[in-house]
Amino acid sequence: MQWLSRLERIIDSHLLRDVPLAGKTSLGIGGPARVFLSARNMADLKKVSEFANAEDVPLWVIGGGTNLLVHDEGLDGIVVSSIGLHKLKWEIQKEEVRIIAESGVHLSKILQLSMQSAWSGLEFASGIPGTIGGALAGNAGADGKGLCDVLEWVETIEPGGNSRTWLKKEISFSYRKCSLSLDRRIITRCCLNLRTANAEQVRSAIKSFQKKRSMQPRSTKTAGCVFKNPDGRISAGRLLDLAGCKGLRLGGVKVSEIHANFLEVEKDASARDVYAVIEECRRRVYESSGVWLELEIRLLGGPWGK
Repeated sequence: MQWLSRLERIIDSHLLRDVPLAGKTSLGIGGPARVFLSARNMADLKKVSEFANAEDVPLWVIGGGTNLLVHDEGLDGIVVSSIGLHKLKWEIQKEEVRIIAESGVHLSKILQLSMQSAWSGLEFASGIPGTIGGALAGNAGADGKGLCDVLEWVETIEPGGNSRTWLKKEISFSYRKCSLSLDRRIITRCCLNLRTANAEQVRSAIKSFQKKRSMQPRSTKTAGCVFKNPDGRISAGRLLDLAGCKGLRLGGVKVSEIHANFLEVEKDASARDVYAVIEECRRRVYESSGVWLELEIRLLGGPWGK
C-alpha cells in the first residue's frame, strides 16, 4: 500500500492499519480494515474522499455498524468511521422543531431528546439502532414510516471531495433505500423537521413502538432484520417462519426462535457462517413461496459464496 504514506501526510486524524472490524459491528464478526480512519472533522473527510477518488482506492463509511456483514478476509482500502462526528443542535419556532445532526449522532440520542422535550415525528424510530447517517442511507423506519418523512435536507461530501446540500425533493427514497447511497459519497449532516406536541402522547407512541420491538431478540448479537419485506406481500419474517427457518443453525449462526428475520451469532461464528444461513433461508423461502428475499443488511467485502 504505497498510497498509505501519501495519505498519512495529508490527514490530521489518526490512521490505523489492520484494525479488526469485528469490534465495529453489532454482529461482532468480520476481518480487518487495511486502513481505518476515525473521522473527527469535515476537513479530513473531504481530504480522504478526494484522495480515494484520485488514487482509485476503495472507500467505505460505517456508523454504528448495526446492519453490516463484513467479509472474514476484511476490507482492502480505507474504512472511515463517522462515530466521531456527533455535533447536535436544534432550533424551535412556534410549533416547528429543526434538528441538525452530524452523521455520527446515534438515532437513540435524538429520540431521547425528542421524548424529553415532547417533540413528535420520530416515535417510529424507537429501538432502531445505529447512527443517523446510517439510518438515512438505508431509509430506516417502521410501520410504513421512514426518516424520509421528517427530512428537510442532507449534506454530503461527493466523490472527489466537494460538498453538496441535497433538499428532500432531490433525493429518491423507497423501502429501505436512499439514492444518496453511493460508493465514496459520505453523508455528513442532516436536518430533521419535528413538531412540538403533548408530552404524554409522545411517550405513549414511543412505548407502543418499544412494545412491538420487544418481540425481537435483544440478549444476543444480531444485525437487525436480515431481509427486506417483499413489496405488498406477507412479511419476510412470516415467509421465513412458514419455510421452516426458525431455529436453523449452520456453524455458529442460528435463525432466531423469537423472530425468524433475525440471526443470532455465537462467539466463534464467522461471516461465512452468516452468509451460509442467509443463502439457505433464501433457498427455503423460494422453494416454499416463490419469493426471492432481498437483503436489508449490507455485505461489505467479498467475494461471497466462495
